[in-house]
Amino acid sequence: MTNEQIIHVSKHIISALHYLHGKQIIHRDIKPENILFKDIFSNPIFSLADFGFSKEIDSKATFVGTPLYWAPEVCSGAQQDFRVDIWSLGVVIYEMLTGLALDQLPDLTNHICMSGEWCKRLEDACRGGGDLAKMVTLDVERRITIDKCYASSTFPVLPDALPSPVARISAQAPPSLTTWTAQTKLKGLQMNANIFAAAQYRVEKARDPLQAKPFRRLPELRPKPKAKS
Repeated sequence: MTNEQIIHVSKHIISALHYLHGKQIIHRDIKPENILFKDIFSNPIFSLADFGFSKEIDSKATFVGTPLYWAPEVCSGAQQDFRVDIWSLGVVIYEMLTGLALDQLPDLTNHICMSGEWCKRLEDACRGGGDLAKMVTLDVERRITIDKCYASSTFPVLPDALPSPVARISAQAPPSLTTWTAQTKLKGLQMNANIFAAAQYRVEKARDPLQAKPFRRLPELRPKPKAKS
């Protein structure tokens, strides 16, 4: 994508976020899949979608959304505000600028994203990236607000190119795409099972606090090794 196209998309999403934040609502799941468009060949209009994780601002620490686009304060469990959306939008802009499909990198695991390590690598990659560096910064107090983004007629000012953090992804990548897929599926199943068990416990506790069975997190699941021939 050209910088002109990226700026066009960014301004539409910034406008949507400005309206949302003005209503005291955080989106919490900004990613390419949640950006819709119409009239792409004549008068392209981009809209923000999927408000399933949206909520009114309350600064509580929550772990929702897509880990690849999590702000560092989400990873650390710190208080969160509107600036988590700014970080996520910055990651989307980074994808458009570099042409990388970050979710297709086989060695970028959920562990790297959720630990906060990915946030550090993204900040390093975006240094000197014009306005993008103001969005993708670990320091929440230095991160630009949506009001400033919206008020600026020139935002975002972008560089012609940015370095890719791909080479700095953990060298301990799974030996094959098949292994990585199996591990990812198992982690997803484990996470869903834990979420379901926790929800079931809350329901049982609400019905009868004395009879509810304690919630126990499932042990880590690992793919079975292939039998030697």
